[in-house]
Amino acid sequence: MNSPEMSEINLVQDLCNAHWRGYIGIINNGIVIYECRSPFNEAIECTHTINGIRIEVKSKPFKAGNQAYIGINEVDYARNCRGMNIVVYDTEKAELIDSVCFDTHSPDIKCSREKSWMQEERKIRQEYAARLNLKEILPPKVEVRILFTGEIHLWNTIKSVAKAFHEDRRFHTVIVVMEPPNYGEKGEKRYLAESEGYEVSYYNKRDLEESDILISAPFDNISNWMRNAKMAVAIPFVLVQKCASIAMHVAELAAEGGKSVDYYIFDKLIYGELQRKNLLQKNYILIGNPKFDEIYEKMQAEEEWPQGWEKLKGKKVILWTTDHMWDSGNVTFDLYAREIFGYLEEHTDMALIFRPHPVYIAELKRNGFWSESDVGRLRQYFGKSANMVWDEFPDYSLAYKVSDAILLDANCGIIVSALTTRKPMCILRRFDGRACEIYHPEVAAKLYLAESTEQCMDFLNEVANGTDPKEKEREEAFGEYISYFDGKNGQRIKDFITEKYFEKYGEERR
Repeated sequence: MNSPEMSEINLVQDLCNAHWRGYIGIINNGIVIYECRSPFNEAIECTHTINGIRIEVKSKPFKAGNQAYIGINEVDYARNCRGMNIVVYDTEKAELIDSVCFDTHSPDIKCSREKSWMQEERKIRQEYAARLNLKEILPPKVEVRILFTGEIHLWNTIKSVAKAFHEDRRFHTVIVVMEPPNYGEKGEKRYLAESEGYEVSYYNKRDLEESDILISAPFDNISNWMRNAKMAVAIPFVLVQKCASIAMHVAELAAEGGKSVDYYIFDKLIYGELQRKNLLQKNYILIGNPKFDEIYEKMQAEEEWPQGWEKLKGKKVILWTTDHMWDSGNVTFDLYAREIFGYLEEHTDMALIFRPHPVYIAELKRNGFWSESDVGRLRQYFGKSANMVWDEFPDYSLAYKVSDAILLDANCGIIVSALTTRKPMCILRRFDGRACEIYHPEVAAKLYLAESTEQCMDFLNEVANGTDPKEKEREEAFGEYISYFDGKNGQRIKDFITEKYFEKYGEERR
């Protein structure tokens, strides 16, 4: 069994008779971050980040390297002696508390500590490390952190803002990646941002608290630490009300961000609704949404047909999107799928881009409605189809560009983002008695509406025939509910934040 002393600090690995085995245990504020014992004569190593402190630990038995390494921000604090090496480090103050080794081969398990000259040498190393820190060497910058929250498809919610700050030499901009809550891995998000030239770090409280400007979508983690920034800005990525009451919608934003946020950036639809209900506050700012910039750039680009999409060329292309929350009265996929797929199989002069909300697919798998093999079978169905594709690109921009018309659910942000394309849009409604209230009826009234599969087929036939009686109303909706569609919303947001920041702090640096 393990020793009582180790059990008291929540370590559970049995180290009795564990001669020549690697062992690592990492504890932070009483919580075991990592614990593992290696097989006989095998080394073990791991890397973690705690409060922005990088911790790298290696345990190599005699015949597997004969090394104990406990690196904290690249400095080795281990005694590297025979037995059990232990380092105690204050991550808040960034200071070494103690470094000892218990010789488990000696009968009295002798404990040794660093000699005074070793401590002095380490202190000198720490001083050099501080002076050689890039923040001390490079010219001072305003530290900007932009949070990449949610899943990978939400990269377009911050991309153009990040680009604007990244291109301004007054700022040091870092994209902070958070673990996606529904599907995917944060490594995929990091790769995406780094592949476009951005500096990236993973979410850590210390780094964020030391930044000057924090930019994020409102979410429930921000309230405690966002107030520590000199300026905090929230850009809600949800383009529509999340509930029937606009007052409740903004109350949720306030609950998530609270008084920590200096400014909330809105586009026309939500801002106009707040204005009509006398709910505007002085830190609610009307500018425009950065989501639209990626769509604009793609719409202006040359024609692009990714591999597998060539079969859509020369056809009338329907983009079918879905919302998520499978059990809501807003999602309609289960009612319309058979008829829509059947229509496209019969009408080979038409084509379909199927883009279900990625979270919806994750929900179906998580709740046991679909297995991974079901998803694979559906992909295979589209792969073999002569005129249908499943769009799994990180954002909607390409699908918006090549489509001629769009099918969507009522209370999804697509009702706004697709409006930028000015293409025919048809809202699908449930017809089984479970349809939920439409939160923006003033927008829906200017679009096509299907409350049965027959009405959906009628819309598809109109697209096939090139008729569009709602065109004028849709153009009116574009003018009423879209602030700017010119690829410059991210730059506008950056310019606003910059103006307010230097207005408040002048040329002050950290």
